Amino acid sequence: MERSISAWLCRRTAKVAALLFCAIFALLRIQQETLASVDDGGLLFNCSNIAEININTRNVHGKGVTKHAFLGRYHGSHVLVKMVTGTGYDVTRCLSSNRSSTECYAWANMKLLKEIMLHLELRHANLVQLLGFCVRSEETEALSLSEHGIIGVYEYAVPLTNVESWSLSTRLTSAWELLDFLSYLEQSPLGSLLVADLKRSHLLLRPPHSIVITDLDDVTSVEPKCSSNGSCDHHVKCRNGRCSGHNARHNLLRFHSVLLSDMLHCNTKSSIKQNTSSVCHNLSIGNGSASAIQSQLSTLLRGLNENR
Repeated sequence: MERSISAWLCRRTAKVAALLFCAIFALLRIQQETLASVDDGGLLFNCSNIAEININTRNVHGKGVTKHAFLGRYHGSHVLVKMVTGTGYDVTRCLSSNRSSTECYAWANMKLLKEIMLHLELRHANLVQLLGFCVRSEETEALSLSEHGIIGVYEYAVPLTNVESWSLSTRLTSAWELLDFLSYLEQSPLGSLLVADLKRSHLLLRPPHSIVITDLDDVTSVEPKCSSNGSCDHHVKCRNGRCSGHNARHNLLRFHSVLLSDMLHCNTKSSIKQNTSSVCHNLSIGNGSASAIQSQLSTLLRGLNENR
């Protein structure tokens, strides 16, 4: 018999996290049923066939603070399977604070549910592709795909290495694509989105040279509160009690720090030789929008192609 954690949470309406979990759980169940009722929902997996993926739960492919990622195989192709487990950092930290296991698993599962919902709403080539999901219950102890309650299945992308050694044309093109992604986040259907906890490990490679972001559970559309321009980070203005433009500026600076600086050789003399010094400067101080810096890269790419 399935444990009715969602029903338990919904009765505890004083807890904001509980309400969020209830809402997301219910919405994804509806979305899942809707996709199952049409011939082609754009997803390969749902609860009816997700157990056909072969995974080795002893071989953890990736481990974040909330969930584990397992390498799976389906008809000879690799996929990545994400689930919340009892050994994840968020769960173990929550349990150590004397909260109930029900609450601790629910909070972690909510973050996975949120990530799945974001993948359903957002469409961009530089997002790792959601291949399917199953929301059947809140079961977290069983790691079998036929029993585990909340599962996300994603395309398999490989670790990003040696990006600094790519050709100049390839690096400029990949940087242009990432800036296009940042521009999309700034103008997304959900508002200006902040990638709050970007790490290099969150950026993977879809061969041959497409860089994709794989972790969305800490993405938010809320910009910080403020009382004056001086109370906002990144030199953005305070408008209507919010730091307007904070999310877009933070994303630009963080992507520069985590990857774009290395990709464009910003800290070497070669950046001057390759005419990327102006781009590097604008990225390093967050000067201009992602789309404006993208235009700079377009000019560099055109000049590179004309000189071939």
